[in-house]
Amino acid sequence: MVAARTALLQALRRGPGYGRELIRRVRELTGGRVRLAPGSVYPALRALERERLVRSWPVVPGQRRGGRSRTYYELSARGIRAAEVDRGVLGALATQGRESASGTGAAQRMTDRFRRGAELSEFVDVLARAARRRRAAS
Repeated sequence: MVAARTALLQALRRGPGYGRELIRRVRELTGGRVRLAPGSVYPALRALERERLVRSWPVVPGQRRGGRSRTYYELSARGIRAAEVDRGVLGALATQGRESASGTGAAQRMTDRFRRGAELSEFVDVLARAARRRRAAS
């Protein structure tokens, strides 16, 4: 599972946004695999702000939405660096998973299994020949 902090940093790499918009953005960017709840998003955004990874500003839209303000968030320079680090870690994890499932790692393990199986088969043949010789000598 991806932490709300990491998901929000990646969503904010696409540009500024407000809470519910960022929730939708994360869902869209992940094809629905990551769904953030408002109860985890807003505390995470406040924590990112305390860490100075994001900055925020309120926008009052006027009477169109009843005068309710939205708080928009965007990455700071530190936030951009943190998002890039997280992106690299996520990419490395994804690449490692693919390699071990279908790439070099799986192929090497299969080769090792075949080699051990051949060695075991050869050992069994040696034991069988020794047993036949013993029986013939008796």
